[in-house]
Amino acid sequence: MYLKIDGEVADLDSFPHICPICHHGIEPKPKIAFHASELIDYLMQCPRETCSHGFIARYVLDSPGSHYRYTHSVPISSYCCA
Repeated sequence: MYLKIDGEVADLDSFPHICPICHHGIEPKPKIAFHASELIDYLMQCPRETCSHGFIARYVLDSPGSHYRYTHSVPISSYCCA
């Protein structure tokens, strides 16, 4: 997947497959990304109606160039749904 951020194109290897809040398998809704040095924090949202919470997917620069590897996701808040 390609993401245009800060005037450059970053190649992301994958999106998270599990919501870190409700722990269900998902295809997240990407919202906005933030670039800092060799990291990208990507705000995403769980698509499940019973959750719909936002979380941050973390990517790190995997090699020289623009390829970023997904490492983990963290909730924005500790509130949990059903």
